[in-house]
Amino acid sequence: MAVLKVKSGSDWVPINGSWSGLDPSAGADDVGGETCGRLTPVSGDPLGEGVSSTLFFTPFMGENIALFNGNKWVNTDFTELSFDLTPYASSGAFGKLYDVFIWLDGETVKLDVWPWQDITTINGLNTGATLNPQVRSNELDIKDGVYVSEPNGVKRYLGTINIDGSGQTQNSVDRRWIWNLSHRQTQLLDDLRPYQSYTYSSANWRPMGNTDSRIEFVTGLPGNSVSLTNAVMVAGAAAVRYYNLASAINGVITPSLNIFRNYSGQSWQTLALTQGFAKPYAGLNRVYSVELVDAGAQNSLYTGTQVDFRHTGGLKGGWAC
Repeated sequence: MAVLKVKSGSDWVPINGSWSGLDPSAGADDVGGETCGRLTPVSGDPLGEGVSSTLFFTPFMGENIALFNGNKWVNTDFTELSFDLTPYASSGAFGKLYDVFIWLDGETVKLDVWPWQDITTINGLNTGATLNPQVRSNELDIKDGVYVSEPNGVKRYLGTINIDGSGQTQNSVDRRWIWNLSHRQTQLLDDLRPYQSYTYSSANWRPMGNTDSRIEFVTGLPGNSVSLTNAVMVAGAAAVRYYNLASAINGVITPSLNIFRNYSGQSWQTLALTQGFAKPYAGLNRVYSVELVDAGAQNSLYTGTQVDFRHTGGLKGGWAC
C-alpha cells in the first residue's frame, strides 16, 4: 500500500495519521500496515454512536496490531478491549482530554490513558466559549514512524477522547468526543437546534437565537479540517439593515465561514447561508453559530428544524473521527 509521509526529525511520519504502521526496516516480525481497530463507545460496533462510561477498542478491518515489547515490534492479535472511564470523571466545565494508548503487559494487551492539561478560557463566555490553545501534559514521541508515549515508547497511541463530569465520553452528532488516529470515518455534525422564531437588532455578536446549541469535537493532532454549513431564515419590513452570520470555533469567528448581507429598503425574506472548511486546533473544539444585526429595524429570524422536517437554519457539517 502506498503511503504519503512527511519528515519529522529523523523519522518519516504518515500524513494526518492515515496510516499508523511501521516501515519494514524497523525490524519487526511481519509488521503490518494498518492499526486494525477503532475507539468506540459501543461494544462490538467500531462505528457506533452513543454515550458511555466504558471506552472500547474494537477490531476493524482485521484483529491485528504491531506493539513494542520493549525490545522489538511484535504483530499481536487482539479481541475487543474495554476501559472504565468512571475514575476519570472531570470537574472541569469543558471536560478533560485524554490520550488513549494500547500496550503489552507481558503477554496481555491493555489500554491506558494519559491526561492533557486542563482546558481554560481567555475571556469566559463570548461567542460560545473562548478556549485557550490546549496542550498535552506529556508530548507524544515517534518510534519507527509510529506515535507512542513518552518516555519509553512502549505504549502505542490510538487517539484522543474527552471525558465529562459523569465519567462518560460520547460519539454523537453534536458531541464527537472520540478521535481515532487510524481508520477515521467522516461523520455528520449537527447542533440539534430546535425550531424557533425570534427578533434581533443588536450590533453585538452572540450565539444564534441566544441559545447554547453547539457542536463539539475532538482532534488529537493538528492539520485536520472540518466542513461546516450554517444557515438562518431572515425576514423584515422595508428598511436598510445588515445581517452577519458566522461560525465561531472556540470563541474565534472563522473568516471562511462569515457572511455579510446588506438588505435594501424593501420587505424581504431570504435564507442566509455560509459553508466552507475551517482548521481547528488540537484538543476540544466548540463551534457556535453566531449572528449580529447592524443598522435599521430589527430582523425576524427562523432557525432549527420543524416537526415536518423543514430545515430553516442551524449548524451542520462533517468531521473525520
